[in-house]
Amino acid sequence: MITKVYDALSAKTRRPLTDNVYVRSATIVSQIIRVKVTAQTGPDVSTTVAKAKASIQTYASSRSAIGTVLRADGIIAAAHNGNALESVVVIEPATNVDPGKYGTVYVPEVIVEVA
Repeated sequence: MITKVYDALSAKTRRPLTDNVYVRSATIVSQIIRVKVTAQTGPDVSTTVAKAKASIQTYASSRSAIGTVLRADGIIAAAHNGNALESVVVIEPATNVDPGKYGTVYVPEVIVEVA
């Protein structure tokens, strides 16, 4: 894919009028998210866990842009979003995941454990 873009924009055939185009592949950082939650009394725990997992997956997808940091506090906020949770502890990642200027974070799995 990179070669096709480079070839299409090379000086030999076509050239953008005002830009110098540089093409590079992104660095992919794979990171599992694992949290431990304590649910409040009341709602069914399995429903609360499913909602927390879905919210975390949505947050992780929103952070998959190049150069975007996956933040531990964002994971906690996503898990709490609309859920009856007493507490959320992020086990993995231990800190924010910064993929760098040319990288992106890929989350293959979200694991929600009940304390």
